[in-house]
Amino acid sequence: MYTRTTLFTACLATLAAALVAVAALAVLYGRSPAIRLEMDREQVLGTSGFFPGERDRHLTFAWVGASAELRFPGLDRRVAWSCTAAIVGGRPAGLPLPALSFSADGLEVRSWQVRTIPDLIPFEIPANPTRPGVVLGIGVSSTFRPGPQDPRDLGIAFDRLACEPAGGGAMLPPRASMVRAAAAAAILGAALGLAGLPALAATGLASAAAIFQAWPLAAGMAPYHAQAVPALPFAAGLALALVFTLALIGLFRREPVPVAWRAAAAITMVALYLKALILLHPSMPIMDALFQAHRLEWVLDGRYYFTSLTPDGYQFPYGISLYLAAAPLARLVHDHVALVRLVVLAAEGAAGVCLFAMIARAWNDRRAALVALALFHATPIAQGVIGTGNLTNAFGESAAVLAVASLVLLPVTGPVWLWLLLPAVLAAVAFVAHFSTLVVLASTMAAIAVMWRWFGDAPVRRMAVRVIAALGLALALSITAFYGHFWGTYRSQAQRLAAEVRAIVAADAQATPPGEVAPAPPAAARKARPSAGRRFETMLRRTRSAFGLVFGSLALAGAVLIARSKRRDRLSLTLWAWMATLGMFSGLAVLTPLEMRYHLAVAPALAALAAAALSWSIERPAGRLIAAVVAGAVIALGARGWYAWLL
Repeated sequence: MYTRTTLFTACLATLAAALVAVAALAVLYGRSPAIRLEMDREQVLGTSGFFPGERDRHLTFAWVGASAELRFPGLDRRVAWSCTAAIVGGRPAGLPLPALSFSADGLEVRSWQVRTIPDLIPFEIPANPTRPGVVLGIGVSSTFRPGPQDPRDLGIAFDRLACEPAGGGAMLPPRASMVRAAAAAAILGAALGLAGLPALAATGLASAAAIFQAWPLAAGMAPYHAQAVPALPFAAGLALALVFTLALIGLFRREPVPVAWRAAAAITMVALYLKALILLHPSMPIMDALFQAHRLEWVLDGRYYFTSLTPDGYQFPYGISLYLAAAPLARLVHDHVALVRLVVLAAEGAAGVCLFAMIARAWNDRRAALVALALFHATPIAQGVIGTGNLTNAFGESAAVLAVASLVLLPVTGPVWLWLLLPAVLAAVAFVAHFSTLVVLASTMAAIAVMWRWFGDAPVRRMAVRVIAALGLALALSITAFYGHFWGTYRSQAQRLAAEVRAIVAADAQATPPGEVAPAPPAAARKARPSAGRRFETMLRRTRSAFGLVFGSLALAGAVLIARSKRRDRLSLTLWAWMATLGMFSGLAVLTPLEMRYHLAVAPALAALAAAALSWSIERPAGRLIAAVVAGAVIALGARGWYAWLL
């Protein structure tokens, strides 16, 4: 039963979010109304006549046939638009270059005889204040067929098309785009209010979501086509999931869900919504997500065991638990690139909630838990891994957080079978997701057992044996089901790694006398190895890039606070285990050619440590403002990293 206060909060958050959404979209679109269509990304909606994009080294382009169209409904035509078309790609010897014509709503605005390739062709879309929107047409006077193996009739290849307002004044986004933005934000605001958040929290979070959603809704083709970014369906689906989940939990508990837990669910919903708008945006580079979709299709066809290569050329078994998780939905969602991305987002959302639960239960500090959840979703390394398409690693690390959370959250007095089964199954899912997750999570669980055994209180020390047992069971499950099929791969790669390590050690230990040429490395060494000092600098640079200077400094401050407090609870000792894992694999990156993807694995620990520092600051005079500014800066930097994918 919703109270009058809840309904008032929902109405207030709905109205505020809708108004902020319209204003934010108008401001962002007005600041950068230029249209730029690069042929390195999929631009399907609103275009016709373009063949799929191609790549020649660093050049990306797309051919058109005899004609093509680009539709921009609702485009502000109060002023003229200056456009430039960059053409590339020649024709076989003996074939004349074509003439091109550009039209706006069927009226020719420029005719151009192609004489050189590449070339830039300027043209102008005239103003038409009485008729918003434009259909830009491209005509090619003649086409050719490349050969018997390619039956396409090709006209000219475009590298990019760009248009910008020719006159001054603020441009307004299409009216339909503002309606969509307001409706999506209003749905989120209503859900946050109905979720039982306080009025200020619901209104503030809904307004923040309305501001952040303006970036993807103002980018590329999104302002002109509703299908470009499915903001409304996602907002509605996530809003319903939030409200009904909290209602069901309340009925099951027979008491209201605590406000902090409602806030955690709300933050998770908003984070997943905003990230989905980025990942499903037509301007989002597909990167390795297409590779992941193809591997999903392999698994759907019954092919479960295959390998891949590291950047240094090492073979490793390629995990499949992401594909197994996505398989039940593959028949319903035909866009498998979108499917694997959404499954990864869902797993990340679950990991964030588990991080919140660990901090709220172990430290009884729900404020720090909420801050950690927000920082977790703003971690720079996450957008880098997910954005580049390394989705199996991202899924595995989310499953790893669930496995670690089960160790921290299970009651000490719980049955042994539950202690063995739940962490083992979750860890096995993480192990089979990605090979680096297996190595890093196994090391982390071993470090947790050591920390609990050496530094924990008596009940915690006894649990260390269960952690080792769960680790052993998880390894047995993953090896039996998956990794046991790759023994030949392990032998060949171990021999190669040993040869390279011997070469590196010998090179570091010996100094070449002046005037003599250093001996050539063995054939196994593919490239010259930098010095230890240079490798250390590289490790530091990558760590800073993964977390950011502000985020890393906060985590360091939190580690100092926890060390000074001498906490011996399971979570604090687990954080130290995570830090030990970070140190160990950082050292391996410096001393050996083997570099595991360990930064994402320790991101939850750094988020928890940073949240501890901010929570401590809030309790000090004037600390609340400082904490808010610093946390806002971290979140803003993380959001900027996500939105950079659309530029």
